[in-house]
Amino acid sequence: MRSKLLVLALTPLFAMGLAACDVKKTQEGEAPKVDVDVKEGQMPKYDVETPDVDVKTKEKEIQAPVVGTEKKTVEVPVVGTEEKTVKVPDVDVKTPDEKRAEGQQ
Repeated sequence: MRSKLLVLALTPLFAMGLAACDVKKTQEGEAPKVDVDVKEGQMPKYDVETPDVDVKTKEKEIQAPVVGTEKKTVEVPVVGTEEKTVKVPDVDVKTPDEKRAEGQQ
């Protein structure tokens, strides 16, 4: 269950990291010439600069559910919360533009 929650929490972060990529086409593509003889085509080439992603953990106070039972005619769960300290992701993403800006300072 924890791993599913972790995957659900991290999926948007990774998607955001991919959106921060800087892609530049470095060469045009060309479709193959089709005739009696087939000539090779050429796929375009790309330079891709990826962001630096730094994932850490930090402690944070949260409200965590607490389940107990009270004895009555039947036992029924009692749900509440209690404060707990857990590790949560702390992600720092630097886009290629930000990395270049830091290098110029």
